[in-house]
Amino acid sequence: LAIQNMLPLPNAPGIINNYVVPGYTNWEHITNYAWKLDHSISSTIKLSWYLSELLTRNPGANGFPQSFGGGVPMDNRNFTTRVNYDQTLKPTLLLHVGIGYYQVWEPQFPVKFDQNSIGLHGYFDPNLFPIINGLNNTNSGGWAGAGQFLGTPGALGAGYQAQLWEEKPTANTNLTWVKGNHIFKFGGEYAGEGLPERANWRANGAFTFSNAETSDPWQNGQALNYPNGTGFSYASFLLGIPDTLALSQPTGTKMGNHLLGVYAQDSWKVTRRLTIDYGLRYDYETYLKETYGRQPDLSFTTPNPTVGGLLGAGIFEGYGPGRCNCQFSHVYPYAFGPRLGGAFQLNPKTVIRGGVGVAYGIVQTSAAFNYGVATYNTYNALGYGITPVPNGLQGGNPYPNVTWPNFSPGQWPVLTAGLLPPSNPNIFYDPQARPPRILQFSIGVQRELANGIVVEASYVGNRGAWFPAPLEDQISANTLTPAI
Repeated sequence: LAIQNMLPLPNAPGIINNYVVPGYTNWEHITNYAWKLDHSISSTIKLSWYLSELLTRNPGANGFPQSFGGGVPMDNRNFTTRVNYDQTLKPTLLLHVGIGYYQVWEPQFPVKFDQNSIGLHGYFDPNLFPIINGLNNTNSGGWAGAGQFLGTPGALGAGYQAQLWEEKPTANTNLTWVKGNHIFKFGGEYAGEGLPERANWRANGAFTFSNAETSDPWQNGQALNYPNGTGFSYASFLLGIPDTLALSQPTGTKMGNHLLGVYAQDSWKVTRRLTIDYGLRYDYETYLKETYGRQPDLSFTTPNPTVGGLLGAGIFEGYGPGRCNCQFSHVYPYAFGPRLGGAFQLNPKTVIRGGVGVAYGIVQTSAAFNYGVATYNTYNALGYGITPVPNGLQGGNPYPNVTWPNFSPGQWPVLTAGLLPPSNPNIFYDPQARPPRILQFSIGVQRELANGIVVEASYVGNRGAWFPAPLEDQISANTLTPAI
């Protein structure tokens, strides 16, 4: 009732869609600047520096009080800087070195709210409005406002407090050497990806209500399923009986990976009419993982103490107590990419060009859970007409002993009132972590029709394998063995 009293009263006629958000102001302020400096240190050495920043601010106003209406101010920052060094070592030898850094900062600070003011107490972040979903039923009605998930009917709350970063250092170097009728090029490049976060996700309590708790228990197992059966999700809310509760301590994690590539190539002018290009590249890519091993993975071979030692448990990467003494996946060691191309002049107006090469894409694992890697507890419904969370909302936090990080292999399935609902690790790593491989090829003809007019006809093809399918990886965790 305390939460319901915060909702605005209808201001339009009818019994549905009877609230119109009054006029409000929501502005956005974008500042984008860039700075570039080029300096010739000598006749053979050049240095350049680039710096840019993009600032985006927005109050996140939507016409509702921000404590429950989903409005979160935006104050994002994108920062990019690069330094390039070029030196002519000899008339036929050129060196290039470049380094860069890219960072995105996305803070999310909802308006503070005292949970004690509505009788909610004991949750790990008591200074934010709780996350509440499921207050709307298409057939029965309810509150249809959009909360922390934009456009989600029946949601209340601005979500959670968080600071999210994306950090990407880069470096590249190459050496170009002209010798006779050859142009050799040797080089390498590096890119790192860091995704740190500090979040109170679910620490303020994430509740979902449904019609199950106010349904006739007889309905359980019958054909009258939600939303066509008995019960009313808003009535379950008024009784303070959530269907599910997701709960976590404040967390801080950092996902990351590294990419390193080296290559050598030669452009060989065999004759005045024939040029051949050939080269080889090697890529070394690590998979995206939590830096300190605090991300779980589903293991099909680990005994689970919660279910009497049956195989199937959550494990954590690394070595030592609470760890699996293993790595979730392995770096693919054979990412070699040969390339071959050429151009041949049939006559002064016609040239034939062709080429073939192997390239590798980015390794993606675990559906790129950048900011959702921290473990959390979900307490699920037990059946129609049954209270799943002890004491509902009135009793405060029913699970005050939730900790993070928690490396216990028996923390799944999550116990609710002594029973075992289907709440398991939601992350599964492909143990191969193989990068996608793409074979690219083309052949074409260029023809000069007249002075300044050239036509070209080409056939371009590619064939790939091992493309990432992270959602299928996630689904494959719900199997009896890794093979099926």
